[in-house]
Amino acid sequence: MLPENLVLDRSTSPKNFDELMEELATTYCVRHEQTTLEMIRLSADGTVQTPSGAFQLTRDFLESSANFIGMPKTYAYRISPELFIENFRRRQAETTAPITVCSIGDVAIGLVNDRRSRYRPANTMVVLRELWKEHQFEFRRASVSYAGVDVELVRPGLMVEPVVGDTVEIGIAVTNSESGDRQLKASAYSYRLVCTNGAMMTDDLGVARWPSDPRMTPAGCQRAFLREVTALCGELASVGKLYRVTFDRPVPDVAFTNVWRRVNYVLPRGGDPDAVLGISAEERRGLQEMVRQRDASAPPALTRWTVYEVHNRLTHAAHGQPFKVRRGLQELGGQFLSYAAEWPPLPSAN
Repeated sequence: MLPENLVLDRSTSPKNFDELMEELATTYCVRHEQTTLEMIRLSADGTVQTPSGAFQLTRDFLESSANFIGMPKTYAYRISPELFIENFRRRQAETTAPITVCSIGDVAIGLVNDRRSRYRPANTMVVLRELWKEHQFEFRRASVSYAGVDVELVRPGLMVEPVVGDTVEIGIAVTNSESGDRQLKASAYSYRLVCTNGAMMTDDLGVARWPSDPRMTPAGCQRAFLREVTALCGELASVGKLYRVTFDRPVPDVAFTNVWRRVNYVLPRGGDPDAVLGISAEERRGLQEMVRQRDASAPPALTRWTVYEVHNRLTHAAHGQPFKVRRGLQELGGQFLSYAAEWPPLPSAN
């Protein structure tokens, strides 16, 4: 399905909030063209023709095109670009479904099915400006790419120190795609100062989502989202409590092998989950074999790792990864803390 000359994702890391706003207003300003499926033409040279002109394609655009015609990605990647385009043309002849083509400059980054209602994404720049105005956040990190926007903000003075001298700041992480990949969302977030690792917490600790009700106006959606962010900020102290109650707990072997599998899934092909978790392949296989052979009623054995160590290894591995991999590891780091808080108490030594 993928021509060799597809446009690769590009990204930038603004150094402060003003730079972020500038990037969203210029280089990464997303345009939305509402049309119908029959009005676009894919070409094997990695371009698409729409009523407004010709665009180069990204991997995400072709994946969303495959999803639109109901073609599994595992199959789409095995066939030639010409065969994929032929399947797409046949579907065009069968439907006049409304779509939105999302683009940045001369690059098409997404295709959205508008069958239920016209696609109305949140304007990331407008929402972030209102958040910055209403809340006393401090900017820590941001990434802007064709895949979307990822912004990490902390609340001044809100922090926890699981280990003396190891300060973890607490705030929110805001993610959004204006190309149909995902809707605007704000989650509880932590930022470890000593190595600038970030973690996203589970929705159970609080979350703000952009409303999807097509009857709401964009202004109404924004007001509702800002109210949810305010409520989320009121729950952020629970992140510090989560660190305090879990950081020094030893990790059971079952939990360790489970998180290894999830890391292996999140990493790109060729990634090394053993290196992420600081274990040799031989030791890891021994743990997995012990878990498989143990009677289901028997308690798990404790490993040499603590929750805080595994959590930090997960978030450290996110550095330098593409957006989806980085965000997946940051989410996994936050989820691991929540899972650890639900483990049964350790047996008493007395």
